[in-house]
Amino acid sequence: MNKKKLEESIIKQLNSDDFGDIMEGIKEIREKGNYLYIKELTKVLRTNTTIEVQREISELLNDIHNNEAVPAIMNEIKLDLNKEILHILVSSCWQSPLDYSNYFSDFVDLALEGDYLCTIEAISVIENILMNFEIESLTISNQLFKIKKGIEEVSADKQLLILELKKILQEKKG
Repeated sequence: MNKKKLEESIIKQLNSDDFGDIMEGIKEIREKGNYLYIKELTKVLRTNTTIEVQREISELLNDIHNNEAVPAIMNEIKLDLNKEILHILVSSCWQSPLDYSNYFSDFVDLALEGDYLCTIEAISVIENILMNFEIESLTISNQLFKIKKGIEEVSADKQLLILELKKILQEKKG
């Protein structure tokens, strides 16, 4: 099967109402190792609430090893229509080996603006970035300033999480 027909076949499977077709499409993507289906996978996450489908897509996102997928995943994270599945997408960022260090400040924003679950996941990504990549002291200072300014706006249930994030950044800054 040529590349174009394979892509069309996978997209058709992912857009199907049939559970088996969707799972087969996910399997094809996993076997072919193609990260170009992020948008389609996100659409399935949004529209299909089957636990098995959501788990398979989540695991597939966690297993991506190609850093070229990072901008596509971040684009999906930033889309308003993905708010319901945001925690799944953000979770994949710390569970995968991909380099999200260029999006450090975006994850601080997600921690401040997201719901409780998204905040937990965003903080996990931030910790992962700080452990594995070099972040400039000035960048950390800017994010600390943003946190100090934004903590007043954060819902009461997230106050302790944001204070913990502030502590993490202060310790890293030194």
